[in-house]
Amino acid sequence: MAILSKSEHRSLFVELLGWFENKDRLFIAMEYFEQGDLRKHLDKPLGEEVVQKITKQVLNGLQVMHGNNIAHRCIKPEDIFVVSMSPVWVKLGDFGISKHVHGDTALRSQVYTECYAAPEVLDLDPNGESSVYTNAVDIWALGCVVYELLTAEKLFGSLIQIMGYCYMETFPEQKLGRVTTPTSDAVKSFIRHLVVLNSNGRPSAAEAADDIWLEYVRDYPEPSRFNVPLAEIHEPRGDQS
Repeated sequence: MAILSKSEHRSLFVELLGWFENKDRLFIAMEYFEQGDLRKHLDKPLGEEVVQKITKQVLNGLQVMHGNNIAHRCIKPEDIFVVSMSPVWVKLGDFGISKHVHGDTALRSQVYTECYAAPEVLDLDPNGESSVYTNAVDIWALGCVVYELLTAEKLFGSLIQIMGYCYMETFPEQKLGRVTTPTSDAVKSFIRHLVVLNSNGRPSAAEAADDIWLEYVRDYPEPSRFNVPLAEIHEPRGDQS
């Protein structure tokens, strides 16, 4: 994951600080987040503006990953870490089952978190012709996360519910009735667009970031608003010894 460790991406991804190993284990030191991950903040629905900013920042990270042929494969609130909620700044992390696709490699393994799993990972895609899937699984998962951030409830509470959507091929519209925001029509359309059964029908991360629901959201957090010098975010750290 050296690509994600580049200095220009440090505002998007959890920072790897170092590692060491003994004869039994590998230990990895990662950036610490005092405010934890998004799960810690989901005791109630988040405001729409907050969710818009989180979504745009996650999509910025996915654009970098997908642009380098890397699929995250485990997008969920627990893997989105909070630098600050006011102003909003989050980072993508937990790349344990991420995969860099190159050469003859492909995405085939059924690795997923139950409530965020795309149909093709579960071999439920009615249009699927093989066990190979694409980074569109991250887009599906993000759609599920956006719904959860806005309602504090899961869009699909179990694999049975995902299977029901796949076999009936009918989106659970009744659940979208719980999304009550100033731009509810726009965000409902956004969620439907991401959680499409046919993976080929989902937008890319770049296309999703250009959706009308995110039209007026800044691309990146402003480091100056965190009292952090810009150089500390976008330049490699020097020798601290």
